[in-house]
Amino acid sequence: MLKIIVSKWGDMYSEEYIDRLRESIEKHTTVPWKLLVVRDHDNYFNHLSRKHFRGTGTPQVVQGEGWVNGYHHFNLGGLPLYKKTFGWFADDYFDDDDIIISMDIDMIVTGDLDYFTILDYEKPWVQYDYAMSKQELIEGHWEQNITPINTSVLAFKKGQLDPIRKCMEKHAEEIFFTYRRVDAFVWYQFGVKGFFNYLPKSIVDWHYSEHPSLIRNLAGEKINLKNGVIIDG
Repeated sequence: MLKIIVSKWGDMYSEEYIDRLRESIEKHTTVPWKLLVVRDHDNYFNHLSRKHFRGTGTPQVVQGEGWVNGYHHFNLGGLPLYKKTFGWFADDYFDDDDIIISMDIDMIVTGDLDYFTILDYEKPWVQYDYAMSKQELIEGHWEQNITPINTSVLAFKKGQLDPIRKCMEKHAEEIFFTYRRVDAFVWYQFGVKGFFNYLPKSIVDWHYSEHPSLIRNLAGEKINLKNGVIIDG
């Protein structure tokens, strides 16, 4: 079965995001599927996120150039969006023959997700930014902000992401101190080592792109734009 898993916490996104995602999957998808929602789940990582966040207030991803408490925005640590990883390791809810898609809830599904059932799962699949230049990748290494992968969309088989979980558990202090983005952690610890296959942009691409894709990703857009596109249509 195709199992789509999403995480929802906090109050930034309303319940309507889940409703709209479910409706769009149901409208287009022709193979058996199930949507699983991880709600407000937490564990001891919450303590580490707060401990190592070098900003002010609740750990958050601060965008753009700037400084907080003498730290550049790209060096705030704390891995604020670590909760999005919980669904990656929910093996008790998966069967060995399941195809699993983890996605953020600010996605728009425009076509049949049966595409994911015909992929070769020797390795997991992740969104890739094909427009990113080599210079951006070099610069991204030191600032840990720019990465070519976006874990807003991941496709995998049961157990394939266990190395990421084990790394988080074994090196939690270092990871939460070092990284301020989940994508940076995953890219520099796994992506650069060939851990992933890359989904073509015809399957997942940015919302602002003129290229049509099966999944439109609104990551990085302002919440009022997301509300307008997803809730108001």
